Amino acid sequence: MDPKDFENSPSGALVATVYSQKAFVPNPLPPKIDVANCLAEVDRASRAMAELKGMTYKVQNPLHLINPLQQREAIASSSIEGTYTTASDLLLLDHSLGAGHADPDTREVYNYIFALQDGLRLLETLPISSKLIKQVHAILMRGVKRHRGAEIVPGEFKRDQNFIGSRVRGIDDARFVPPPPHLTPDLMSDLEKFANSEDAHNLPPVIVNALTHYQFETIHPFPDGNGRVGRLLLPLMLYAQGHMPQPLLYISPFIERHKDEYNDLMLGVSRSGAWEDWICFFARAVEMSALDTMQKINDIAALKEAYVYEVRQARASGLLPVLVDLVFDRILISVPEAAAKLDVTYRSAQQNVKKLVELGLLQELPEKARPKLFLCRPLFNLVFEREARDGEN
Repeated sequence: MDPKDFENSPSGALVATVYSQKAFVPNPLPPKIDVANCLAEVDRASRAMAELKGMTYKVQNPLHLINPLQQREAIASSSIEGTYTTASDLLLLDHSLGAGHADPDTREVYNYIFALQDGLRLLETLPISSKLIKQVHAILMRGVKRHRGAEIVPGEFKRDQNFIGSRVRGIDDARFVPPPPHLTPDLMSDLEKFANSEDAHNLPPVIVNALTHYQFETIHPFPDGNGRVGRLLLPLMLYAQGHMPQPLLYISPFIERHKDEYNDLMLGVSRSGAWEDWICFFARAVEMSALDTMQKINDIAALKEAYVYEVRQARASGLLPVLVDLVFDRILISVPEAAAKLDVTYRSAQQNVKKLVELGLLQELPEKARPKLFLCRPLFNLVFEREARDGEN
């Protein structure tokens, strides 16, 4: 990191750190920003978010959306950090199949889902705070591969100086050096105060979350997992603030497609105080993500309606519409799950599953798994397909 790039920054100051290097310490939030320069983008994002909020009240069973969207978010957010798995592998692990030989990346991505769900549970008793963030991090980093950092203590702030973007010599050629460890607790305390302050309450939620996201990533409080925890904060904060009654808005798929711009714009804030450029980008991420989710809500609702119509037209068991509910909750199901959902014998559940296979609503997977697994391929494709390219197509 070249200190000259940060010497005159209005966003923070340089301090000495290890190996005669300099680290960047951000100023407390909120900064002075010219909202007029990003008002159009913020307004569009706010309208899209409000429209999505309105749609969530119309969803009969939010799990039809929450479960698959969280899985997609986990895959995208983790891939940004170089941890890769497939939707199929994640679904298989979700069914506890191959638990002994699931690859470490898939297990790490699966941690993301648990971390998000636990964060939502913690919000019942905790505000957005260092305590909550540490607990989310503890779940996210549980059992990670040793090469990700042997000194990582899940749920604890960094003990050593970290750095970002080094390709060769470590901290000497790092693109950015976050604050030293001894400053981290106070910086996170300041961030916590802002997130729950009157200043934050009086700003549009899009701007509040843009500021909070930048500040968290710049502090980089943990040895690893900062990017994923930072992106988890958006649905958690929107839920805590009452702006979203269900955790349905996730920006990682958008950021995955615009990773370089995302990193460059946050660096621009640190170097020159380019807040408005960053807020415009963040607002666009929120807008496009909300529009994508709304489209998926409509598509999933239409697909389910078509399935329910088909099973009723078939004049089959009256339990089939209930089984369709399970399919839309899980995407991938087994006969024992069907039996539990329908409260029937294994044999009866097997016959109902077979009927959905005959109608083309489910397909048996070829894997030699026990119990056998059945996939709703149209729903799988709908949930995990790539989003429209931000209006390009």
